[in-house]
Amino acid sequence: MIFDKNLEFYKLIFDYSLDAILLTSPEGKIHRANDSACKMFDMTENEIISLGRNGLVDPTDPRLKDAIRYREQYGYVKAELTFLRRNQIPFPAMITSSIFKDRKKKLWSVMIIRDLTEAKEVENSLRQAKAENEIMATHDFLTGLLNRRGFMKRVEEMMGEVSDGFDFGLLLIDIDYFKEFNDKHGHIKGDYILKDFAEYLKQSLIEDDALVGRFGGDEFIVFFRNTSEIELNNLAENIRSKVEHMDFSSETEEINLTISIGVTVFPKGVDTDIDDIISFADSNMYRAKKVRNSVYYKKMDITLKDL
Repeated sequence: MIFDKNLEFYKLIFDYSLDAILLTSPEGKIHRANDSACKMFDMTENEIISLGRNGLVDPTDPRLKDAIRYREQYGYVKAELTFLRRNQIPFPAMITSSIFKDRKKKLWSVMIIRDLTEAKEVENSLRQAKAENEIMATHDFLTGLLNRRGFMKRVEEMMGEVSDGFDFGLLLIDIDYFKEFNDKHGHIKGDYILKDFAEYLKQSLIEDDALVGRFGGDEFIVFFRNTSEIELNNLAENIRSKVEHMDFSSETEEINLTISIGVTVFPKGVDTDIDDIISFADSNMYRAKKVRNSVYYKKMDITLKDL
């Protein structure tokens, strides 16, 4: 009588478990499949039995052999594997399986399978949301460039990647009379100008050694990992000249802009931080803005760490 009650108890677990349960032989033959398994694989019990383990598990999953080998060695296994629904539709699942003997010493195995599809979707959504939040935290929403925080962080990383032969360089760029432009044309048109100018900078400075950011308002900043005085001054003058002749016109009016650029070059291994360097470039830009539509250069006079 006790034996019958136990059988009924185990049958209830088998029938009403939300996870798929398969009664199998260690070599892969399937003898029973519960209702949850039929729903999970979108098959009847007879179809599952006829397919066997090899017809349910993705044979290309590189984790499969390790899982089988582990179970053979230790008698149980818990692993994430890829299974196949009807029409060979793959899905991720967590499997726990163990080998046991019945009263006649015959070997059996049981497989309990939990569908991870929804959990993976949530995990991917959280991962994507985290990535998007990180992008929002380090990038300017309007222009897509690095914002001040993202720019400073990346510059500090690049300054740690020191290579010999070149200096670091910095451009601080300000759009001339931009406040007056916003007052006259409105902030919506002003935003279009900022986006167009940011796109020009991105297209003009596509190289591994240049980093472009929006520093705030109508100020943009560019860091160069490998440059020289002559090279950076020529580049700054080229940018200034091209912007002067660029057409930012809308459908209703002609719009021309000019920019002022503060330029500085500093040696690698400097005994100072990026805030001091930016402050120096800002003072150069301030001198350029006194003239407008100009470039002002002065090299930092700083001490090297290793000297």
